[in-house]
Amino acid sequence: MKDVIKKWWFWVIIIVLLLSIVIGVKQYIENKKLEKTFKKMGEGFSSYYKETKEADGYLDKFKYNYSSGKVDYLK
Repeated sequence: MKDVIKKWWFWVIIIVLLLSIVIGVKQYIENKKLEKTFKKMGEGFSSYYKETKEADGYLDKFKYNYSSGKVDYLK
């Protein structure tokens, strides 16, 4: 085993393996951040859509009288 550790190709293999692990972990972390960002965006869009559907609008609270040019407020 001591002879294998002294070979240059052994260290090249170790370095390549370590680099691939580091790159894989970094990609995994970036993927999770992106997934979390899109989840928050989706929740925000969903909340906005839901709130606009449930919002109490003011268009049905008044009526414009075209003959007099006045706004009649409904109760």
